[in-house]
Amino acid sequence: MKKHAYLIMAHDDKIMLLNLLSQIDDRRNDIYVHLDKSFYNEELKKELECSVNNSKIYFVNSHFLKWGTFSIVMAEIELLKCSTLMNSYQYYHLVSGRDLILWNQDDIHDFFDLNHGKEFIDCRTNLSDIFLDRVKYYFIVQDYLKNRHLITRFLSKLSLVFQKIIRINRLKNMKYGFGSQWFSITDEFARYVVSKEIFIKENFRWTLCPDELFIQTLWLNSPLYKASLTYQNESQSNNTLEPFCKNSMRAIDFKRGSGMSPYIFKHNDFQLLLNSNCIFARKFDSKLSKDLIDDIMKATVEH
Repeated sequence: MKKHAYLIMAHDDKIMLLNLLSQIDDRRNDIYVHLDKSFYNEELKKELECSVNNSKIYFVNSHFLKWGTFSIVMAEIELLKCSTLMNSYQYYHLVSGRDLILWNQDDIHDFFDLNHGKEFIDCRTNLSDIFLDRVKYYFIVQDYLKNRHLITRFLSKLSLVFQKIIRINRLKNMKYGFGSQWFSITDEFARYVVSKEIFIKENFRWTLCPDELFIQTLWLNSPLYKASLTYQNESQSNNTLEPFCKNSMRAIDFKRGSGMSPYIFKHNDFQLLLNSNCIFARKFDSKLSKDLIDDIMKATVEH
């Protein structure tokens, strides 16, 4: 039996996380969880452990994660390191604690068996300067000040002006990619990512939103890379959903979102999600999405 590993990054909303665990709980899956240090406590950990009956669940060390910083990348690497050390899985699925699964586990395993060897990554190439600048210059301020604060933005812009004057350029002679951080990758590529930890630190440590760049860049420059192995979701339905995210089988709606945050799905989005041809969807809120969550749980989990 080829097992799957679910790598969960959660920072709030215990009810959402419990629903997600219920969907994953299957003898064919193991679960690895990173709880943000602001969210973690021993009582929560025990409750999550007790909620899982069929899967094995593991917790990696908790850290404070900050939007746009390298801390998120390190949490992803820690989840991959822990899971690849524990077992060899057919697929490793990185999901948020605010995600839900739209298919039942039988259909999920059948799908990945059928598409075995494909990498489910939102991987966009031919990047504009806007995205390349995230790597080209040093972004240090956000590690030490509040995310998205006016002072943080001002100091970041000041730093960029100075770096442009003195011609800073961190770009290397390689292909860069960009896309959503959420992925489903093979065992071979997961182990390759873990093996490149030093490279990742050297090239993405002071990058802006490196979680949206490092997996894609590793894949494009990997000896494993073949364009034909990057899954392409051909579904043309639901134009409101981000089309590139569908390649990672994620239903995400930025059009109706606020700023850089995805839209929170509501009850009237049920058919949109069911017809999305995606396995995963984000994001949800246990209060704002309650009726929708109930419908999805009824459709995907056998009680």
